[in-house]
Amino acid sequence: MSDFKSDFKSDFKSDFKSIADFMSDFMSDFMSDFMCFTDFKSDFKSDFKSVADFKSIADFMSDFMSFTDFKSDFKSDFKSVADFKSIADFMSDFMSFTDFKSDFKSDFKSDFKSDFKSITDSKSAFRQLHCEGRCQAGLQITILKQLQTLDDKGHFVRWYGSFLHEDFICLKFELLDLSLFDYMVQRNFESMSMAEIHPVLYQVTTALLHLEALEIIHSDLKPDNIMIVDRRQQPLKVKLIDFGLAHLVSDVDVVKCVQALWFRAPEVILGISYKQSIDVWSLALIVAELAVAFPIFPAIDEHHMMKFIVNTLGQPPDDLLEAGVYSNTFFNSQGGIWELMALEEIEDREEVNDTRCFNSLQELEKLIYWDHHTEEAEVRDFVDVLKKMLHLDQNQRIRPHEMLEHPFLSAGAHQHQAAYQVHGS
Repeated sequence: MSDFKSDFKSDFKSDFKSIADFMSDFMSDFMSDFMCFTDFKSDFKSDFKSVADFKSIADFMSDFMSFTDFKSDFKSDFKSVADFKSIADFMSDFMSFTDFKSDFKSDFKSDFKSDFKSITDSKSAFRQLHCEGRCQAGLQITILKQLQTLDDKGHFVRWYGSFLHEDFICLKFELLDLSLFDYMVQRNFESMSMAEIHPVLYQVTTALLHLEALEIIHSDLKPDNIMIVDRRQQPLKVKLIDFGLAHLVSDVDVVKCVQALWFRAPEVILGISYKQSIDVWSLALIVAELAVAFPIFPAIDEHHMMKFIVNTLGQPPDDLLEAGVYSNTFFNSQGGIWELMALEEIEDREEVNDTRCFNSLQELEKLIYWDHHTEEAEVRDFVDVLKKMLHLDQNQRIRPHEMLEHPFLSAGAHQHQAAYQVHGS
């Protein structure tokens, strides 16, 4: 190192601006690569600015230099590097004495990621809620507090508290792997087998059982809100997230829009006072989609959704239509007879063809993926539980405790419970 230092010339300072410009570009590229190769998930990246409050690469590097191993030795050596003949010489020697070899990324990734996680607590995920929605945020926090009384067998995301940041209420959660939707994207929307679907349905049903006991409706169940804990573990362990639309059964408001369109229950569309069974409806459409690898009701709006429902499951009973605040939006009623409107009867609408390759849940059975472990009785039981979950009358729709006793779920319950205990966190 002494020989190395003695070779530095007095013209280093004159080249310093060029070196600084070079390093600025270098660090910009470095940060771009860094975010790619550290495997930080999309949720973390989107929340990174608010969590770490890094306003610039310069600010980042200032903190970075303080907590990495680039401490006294590096700084003292770098400061004593007084003279470089050229930028080329500088970079050549710089890369040598700091051991930035070709394997820098692989070595640096491990050490830096470990330190970085401890600084930013990247084992947690953060969600921001604008303070204008303080009332809804307060309700969500109340619900999250209730759910924390359950252990991991409740299959709810762990909540670690909340704090204020500028105009936002920030909620802190455990960091999970990826959503069920992203998992399907990674699989190129390849159908899941009955053996893969069984534990997912079992766990989410267990979560709904707990929500029922607490008189809570999630009201936004969809693949994006079911998180996989670790995709590498089989059977998959999942947890429910996002209680932003959750509310108590006693607080149902038929005017308020709940549930994603593709997973919206008929009673919500019709404006009927709904119950926790709307979550059962959504769950049925989620697991059916996993089985056939395409959405069951890919509607573009509620009129289209109601057409899918009627074409596949039949028309809701007259007593339900008579109770619906919005029934006349979708059905004509003449002489006490209800009939679904054709889409061309609705202003500024054109008929949309149903391009799906099935017209009933029974026909759906033919499209379900079979692997060499799948048995005919298993598929038959799966379709049967779907039918019960998609009953048009919410009062007759199967409830979570009944689902757990259904042959499709009860047959392998002990096996899956044992697996969860092995893989559980």
